[in-house]
Amino acid sequence: MQCLWVPGGLAPTCLRQTLRREITEVRNLLNMDSVPSTQKNSIVSLKEVPFSRRNNDDKLATKELGPPRPNLSIKQVSTKGGKTYNRGFSLNWYERKTWLAGCEVASALFCYPCILFHPNGGTGTDIAWTTTGVSDMHHLSEKVKKLPRASSTRWNFNSRIVNTVYENLDDLIQCFESIRTTGSFDSTTVREASGFLRMLRDDDFQFFLHLFHQIMPHVDVLYQQLQKKDIDAVFIKQALQRFTSTLQAIRDQDPSTEKQQVAKGTTRPRRSLEEEEKLRLTKEVCDTILVHANERFSFTDHLVGATLLQGDMFEQHCRTFPAEALNTTIMAYPMLNKAKLKTELSLIYESPEFKSCCGALALYQVLLQYNLQETFSETVTLLNILITTPMTTAEAERCFSTLKRIKTFLRNAMGQERLNALAMLSMERELVRNMPDFNERVIDHFAGFKERRAKFQYK
Repeated sequence: MQCLWVPGGLAPTCLRQTLRREITEVRNLLNMDSVPSTQKNSIVSLKEVPFSRRNNDDKLATKELGPPRPNLSIKQVSTKGGKTYNRGFSLNWYERKTWLAGCEVASALFCYPCILFHPNGGTGTDIAWTTTGVSDMHHLSEKVKKLPRASSTRWNFNSRIVNTVYENLDDLIQCFESIRTTGSFDSTTVREASGFLRMLRDDDFQFFLHLFHQIMPHVDVLYQQLQKKDIDAVFIKQALQRFTSTLQAIRDQDPSTEKQQVAKGTTRPRRSLEEEEKLRLTKEVCDTILVHANERFSFTDHLVGATLLQGDMFEQHCRTFPAEALNTTIMAYPMLNKAKLKTELSLIYESPEFKSCCGALALYQVLLQYNLQETFSETVTLLNILITTPMTTAEAERCFSTLKRIKTFLRNAMGQERLNALAMLSMERELVRNMPDFNERVIDHFAGFKERRAKFQYK
C-alpha cells in the first residue's frame, strides 16, 4: 500500500502509519497458530495442539507449568471528563484472577481453563476469551464478571457426577494412588489426592454412592419427561406412577441380594454403618423422595378430566362409565353441565370414529373437522380447558424465556396483541416450519389487509 486516497486527496502521514500498525497487528493475530513455541502451556502452543489431543505426558507437563503469565505491554489511552488517562496492564491481575493467562504474541489476556477444555467456545462466555484475547483494559473488570460460573440449582448435573464416579471408581482410585506415590507432584496436589483416595475407599461413601446411582437415573428420566412440550395430565400421571413404583422397588429390595460395587482396597472403619443402619437409611432416603414427589403432584383434581378423554381407555369406559372421574371433573369445573356431558361422553365412547384419537388435542381436531362443536358443546368446553391449561411450570418458564428474546429494547413499544403473536410464533416454530406456504400466506394476508400507498397486489 503505497498511498491512501481519501475524499479530498492523500491521507496524512500519521494516518498511514496508524493503518500500517493496525494491519500488522491483525496479521499477527491471524498468524498466531503458525508461530513456533517451546512452552507447552503457552496460548500459541495450545492453539496449535489442543489440550484434548495431547498425550498424558504432555497433559501432565502442561498442568505442572500452569497458565502463562508474561508481563504484557498493553497501553490504552482513554478520555473521561475532558481528561486523558493512560491505562496499562499490571501483573496484579494474575494474582486477583488465577485463571487469567497472557499471550505476548497477541498482546492480550485469555481464559486458561476455557482454552484447555473449550477452545472453540460454547461455555456461554465471550468468544474473545478463547480466540483473539481481551486487550481492553478500560472494560476488563466488566468482562471478567461475565464469565460463567457453576449454578447450584442445576441439580441434574450432580446426578451425572454420581454416575461418572460410580462407573469409573477403580480408575479414579488408581489415578489418585499414582499421584500420591509417584512423587512428581507438589505437596498440595498430593494432599488433595490422598483426601480423595481416602473418601473413595470408605465403605460408607461407597454405600451412598451405590444408593444414589440407583435412584438418580430415574429422577433424570422423570425430569426429562416433564420438560416435554406435548404432555397432558394422563402422561404426567403415568410418568409419576412409574417413578414411584421404581422408587418403591428400590426401597423394598433385600440388601442381602444387592450387588454393591466394592472398589479395590476398600477400608471399613470401626465406626462404619451396620447393615441394619444402611437399610434404615435406604428407606428414609426413598421415603423422602416419594413424599416430595406426591406432594408436588397432589393437587391434580382439576386435571382428572383428561382421563375422560383418553383414547385408549374408550373401550373400557364404554363397558364401565368413569362416574368417579366425572364427579371430580364437575367439582373442579362447576360451569359444566354434568348430565349433558355424561351423555356426550357416552356417545363418544361408543363411536368407532373417536377411538383412534390418542389424546385431547386429536379428539378436539376431529370434532372441529366434522363441525360437531354445537352437538358436543360441553365436551368442546372441557377440551378447551384441558388444552390451554399448562401441565407443569416448565411451560410458563418457556414463555418467559421467549419474552426475553422478543421484547427487546427496539421493540419495547409493541402492543399486547403483537407481543402474543410473536411469542406464539417463537414457541411453536416447529409447527410453523411444517406448515406449507406459510410465508406466502402471511404475505398475501398482509397485502390484502387494507389499502396502502405502496401497491403490493396487481389485479
